[in-house]
Amino acid sequence: MENYIKWVAGILITLVALVYGPELLQQYSDRGCQQIKEKAEAEIRRANGPVPVNVSWRDASWSGKHKVAIFHNLKDITLSVVVIFRNSSFGESKGYELVLSPGETKEIGWKEGWDVLPGETIELSSDNYLKQTWTLRE
Repeated sequence: MENYIKWVAGILITLVALVYGPELLQQYSDRGCQQIKEKAEAEIRRANGPVPVNVSWRDASWSGKHKVAIFHNLKDITLSVVVIFRNSSFGESKGYELVLSPGETKEIGWKEGWDVLPGETIELSSDNYLKQTWTLRE
């Protein structure tokens, strides 16, 4: 896919050079390649849909108010997922990178460095997928 993008970008850059001259070629080539790449990546994310990870939670064993977030890979491929917890009440956030094998489940809670509380948001992102956001309800 990346080679195809470079090939298309090369054709477009050549056309720009023929039409507008070499002085504009350098100005637009770097920016044009980046825009083409970003557009292609956005189309891939749209086609693949949201991050294929189910998010749920359970009560922490030491407290009924505190929770543990549970992440389950729904795909038959290994996924690298960035998880960001946000607590707007305290103005805090923390990110984790999870590598989930096919069908694997992992948990994040107090033991892993984040005290999950009701009202927090959890955002998941992964290459080639749309971001997903959850809000932990009581």
